Amino acid sequence: MPVEPGCDVGIVIPVYRGRRFLPEALESVAAQSPRISREVLVVEDGSPQGETSADIAAAYPGVRYEGWPDNRGVFYARWYGATRLGGTRYLAFLDQDDAWRPGFLARTLEALEQRPGAVMAVTNAEMRTASGPYTLYRLGTPEITLQALKWRNIIMTPGQVLVRRTAWDAADLEPSLSAPGADDWLLWLALLASGGQGVYIPEVLLDYREHAGGAHTRVDMRRSERAVVSTWFPRLGLSLWDARCYEGRVALDLLREARSERAPGRAWAGVIRALRDPAAFLAAVRERRRRLTHRRV
Repeated sequence: MPVEPGCDVGIVIPVYRGRRFLPEALESVAAQSPRISREVLVVEDGSPQGETSADIAAAYPGVRYEGWPDNRGVFYARWYGATRLGGTRYLAFLDQDDAWRPGFLARTLEALEQRPGAVMAVTNAEMRTASGPYTLYRLGTPEITLQALKWRNIIMTPGQVLVRRTAWDAADLEPSLSAPGADDWLLWLALLASGGQGVYIPEVLLDYREHAGGAHTRVDMRRSERAVVSTWFPRLGLSLWDARCYEGRVALDLLREARSERAPGRAWAGVIRALRDPAAFLAAVRERRRRLTHRRV
């Protein structure tokens, strides 16, 4: 089904000390189908003086630029950008150091237009790492459901996702997580908690750059995930058992990491956590076996 003109997409690109990456991101936005109208907002999240990117944004027609002097975090920048793009039907969040392939908007928008009950469309991605590129979902297929995502966030970056605007508004999230980092996991859970569906597109439509200065390297992700579990699981209708299963999954992860990295300290931490709640740990083991059996990420 062809995408009709007028299906507006609001695109937010947060930037923090990333002006060297921004041109590639903006070029990838410009390379999307001209039949899809879009609004693009670059949000400068407190980059130091001399590292801001207003001049780069100004070089691209139709790209707006806003910012502030202090660093408030990438999710705050995304949230703020979404509030400034209130008239769009869909939202996309492209990080400064990532780049879309030319068909990203057309394929994700088409998927959501064909499925009125879907709240988000997720694509595959190529990971650019120091040891070479690889396809993100090369060993299995992701399940874009609340039941699957409550165990772990298997979406690497919001740049893989197109979100229906009405679903974003209904989620009613604010950038107030006590330990930032897992805010995007919270967003996916909130979008799906009201019964919405997710759509997976197996094509590689995003290039993800993995580097030492990336946002994932600057946060304590497990601490942030626990903030999501303790504060938001109850609000989203997830149960105490779901919270226990998350801890069981952490115990299993620690044991697996200890074996692959030969880290006895992590092994002891995993054993202690597993013994605290054997039922939740066994549930995590069964869930991992299910995913391996059915080739699920």
